[in-house]
Amino acid sequence: MEAVQWLAQCANPGPVFDEGLSLIERHHLEDEGIEKMCRTLVFRRTPGIERFLLAVAEKHSNRNVQGVAYSSLARYLKQFHELAEDRQENEEAWEKMVAAVYSDNTIDWLRGADPAILSARINALCEKVISEYGKISDEEYGDGTGKHRTLADAANALSFSLHAVGSIAPDIVGVGVNGSRISLTDLRGKVVVLMFSANWCGPCKAMYGQLRELMTLYADAPFTVMTIMADKEIATVRKAVDSGEIAWPVIWDGDKGPVALTWNVTAYPTVYLIDRDGRIRHKGLHDDPLDEEVARMLGLDPKSRVKIDKRTRVWKLSLWDRNISGEELPELLEGYTELRELDLCYNPLSDEALIHL
Repeated sequence: MEAVQWLAQCANPGPVFDEGLSLIERHHLEDEGIEKMCRTLVFRRTPGIERFLLAVAEKHSNRNVQGVAYSSLARYLKQFHELAEDRQENEEAWEKMVAAVYSDNTIDWLRGADPAILSARINALCEKVISEYGKISDEEYGDGTGKHRTLADAANALSFSLHAVGSIAPDIVGVGVNGSRISLTDLRGKVVVLMFSANWCGPCKAMYGQLRELMTLYADAPFTVMTIMADKEIATVRKAVDSGEIAWPVIWDGDKGPVALTWNVTAYPTVYLIDRDGRIRHKGLHDDPLDEEVARMLGLDPKSRVKIDKRTRVWKLSLWDRNISGEELPELLEGYTELRELDLCYNPLSDEALIHL
């Protein structure tokens, strides 16, 4: 069981992966570890996963495991749904992304995904989990929150995230690093970039420069940023605020915190754009599309907005082992107005060049 379980969890998605799942279904469906495995499979992509999770849900003797399998299948299809939507929005970028991760036969299978069909199936699964397995404890989150969370809670959060765009954002209330009360509802009347972030998340921190720009650019406009932080300790959040890296309202939610669970956040960063009436208008915008949509929601022509060089958005820069000479260095660093950490390891730089820097 352990060997086949390892294969199913760690092998590249594809025929061999699916064969491992089939072996478990035929010979080890009642073995210990099946419930944990159902949760693990949520973030993989291969045709055999859906068949396997359905088999566990329909055949396993333990009702709790059945509920977890149905819940995991809904979460799996939600990830699949997001991938299908990404393809609709930008097929060229989607093709490059999947080509680096999946086999050709898996990519062909992914191309056939229909977001509308997946949405209907996810809705049906969430309803089934809530009505038939809702009171079962969702043990995966017990340690993270210290609160009792049921499969119904998980299904409601999943359903919300599926239909979030276009709906009124549920209120978020928390305490900032200085002890002040912060509420999303109190920001009504402003365009809000709501970002789920963490200091251990590189892509999150890479967005901070853009958010600082927007806060400066629209300081006199009805606009703000709000960040929900998933750091394990509040001290790291406080450090980012004190340094000026985060310059907007921030709530420390903690690891697997209640806000992230309610909003069904499964990846960082997760970014929502909320209008002045508190309605969620977009999810997942970043870089120029985020700049343009913020301007549009503030009543400005995106083409006429002030554009700031992206180099001002960089807080940390690595030029590791780039074979940079002292003569090239000044030109390379020109324009990085907020640069605070610079990695020049393994470059042939003289002492004179570093002193000049």
